[in-house]
Amino acid sequence: MALTTQQVLAASDAWLWVPEQARSEVVAGVPVVDYPDWAHTPFWAAPLDTGRPAEDAPAVVAAVAAVARERGKPWMTWWLSPSARPVELADALLAVGAVAEESCDIVACDLAGGIPDVGDVAPVCTEVVQDAAGIDDFGAVSDAVWGPVRDPEARRATQLADLGRPLAEQDSRRVVGHLEDRPVAVGGLQVADGVARLYGAATRPEARGRGAYRAVLHRRLVEARALGATTALVHARVGTSGPILRRCGFEAYGVARSFRLDL
Repeated sequence: MALTTQQVLAASDAWLWVPEQARSEVVAGVPVVDYPDWAHTPFWAAPLDTGRPAEDAPAVVAAVAAVARERGKPWMTWWLSPSARPVELADALLAVGAVAEESCDIVACDLAGGIPDVGDVAPVCTEVVQDAAGIDDFGAVSDAVWGPVRDPEARRATQLADLGRPLAEQDSRRVVGHLEDRPVAVGGLQVADGVARLYGAATRPEARGRGAYRAVLHRRLVEARALGATTALVHARVGTSGPILRRCGFEAYGVARSFRLDL
């Protein structure tokens, strides 16, 4: 059965990462997450329909920013999906100095009929992270591409704790791609309600164009189906991973925008 725009956008809106050490709440009608120091983003706001009129957009932004500021956050991310209301939130953010960081295609693929053809990825070997060495490889590639986190040791300890349960009992996976015995690409996934949320894909610049991203994508799709997923969902950067994913059988259903607001 073909995926519908309504299904995909609903699954996208339901995707809010809240690890055990994070605090989630609703401020001025906006779901927010206060992340620990080992996360790449200190504070996240993901408004859907706040039920507020257009003229309240500046007040909504101010209320959420005030909470983040009170908690000592140096900056925060606003994620505006197609469902975000009022639509004037983007203008309100820009008016107080927020910077539009990126636009992401909301792309998805139906896995019920099988895994799409991602092309030849033979030079790249992939593995699911199952030990400390794998965690270190994953972190090294991720930090090289996305930048270091504020507390890498806490992140490592948290990820090691995640591996304490048998792999068969986990609903998530981290995958590392190796090229010439060197970790060059990574990506994670988590399955919720039959949807595989693919996140954190990164490839070292010197390894790009050699199939590493697609190899990690393919392995994650294999793992996703094994975990019972019937749909794969990605928030893909418009200029980088988005085009690759569309060539690999994914379809775009909307665009979300992220803004960085320094506090």
